[in-house]
Amino acid sequence: AGLLIRRLDHVTRQEWVADMWRELREVVNQLRTIAGEPHPTPVGRCPNIPEDQAKECGTPLYVRPGTDVITCRGCERQWERREWLHLGRTIGVVA
Repeated sequence: AGLLIRRLDHVTRQEWVADMWRELREVVNQLRTIAGEPHPTPVGRCPNIPEDQAKECGTPLYVRPGTDVITCRGCERQWERREWLHLGRTIGVVA
């Protein structure tokens, strides 16, 4: 991880970076399963419209058990529990 962070500028300009990201994601998911950590629950896509854009962010939002705030990885907007619960109920993934 340290090597990748130190070389992040170089790595992100490589054609294979998307493949590496998918493989690392698979490893993280497998480690979560082994450790007994539940997978994040999807609550919808970020409906925030950033000031510098004309459309919704659209980044998938996920929540982990015990979390009160979700931060969108796309636009960095923070969603409080009452907001993401409403969003999740709207699309039928959160009871």
